[in-house]
Amino acid sequence: MENASKALLIAGAILIAILLIAIGMMVFKSANGVINTATSNMSDQEKTIHNSKFDMYAGNKSGSTVQALLSAVRTNNASKENVQVQINGSNIADNYNVKNAKTYTITMVPDNNGVITNIEIKEDGGNNITNAT
Repeated sequence: MENASKALLIAGAILIAILLIAIGMMVFKSANGVINTATSNMSDQEKTIHNSKFDMYAGNKSGSTVQALLSAVRTNNASKENVQVQINGSNIADNYNVKNAKTYTITMVPDNNGVITNIEIKEDGGNNITNAT
């Protein structure tokens, strides 16, 4: 009898875990839908205004220009009304190893709707900039 009650408790815990995973997936899917809707509902003029904040930084730039770009991304991301921009596919970090004397290649990566949502920053050697430790 004791083994049967333990088996029922384990089965109940498994069902609860499955339910929690399903709810988590549902929340994630709906959040993704909101982000996609936000960028797809932007007018062409809004997309141009958003992209113009970052387009001037594209190309081979100095370390001080990279610092200015990172500051612009932080300012953009501080407002919840703006489309969030990532650096090298990740949320922006507080501190990067960017040296003013080095040259960096900056590439803007738009999403399917033409809105810049990711910026790739690489050192001249081809390595992505890294978070300073």
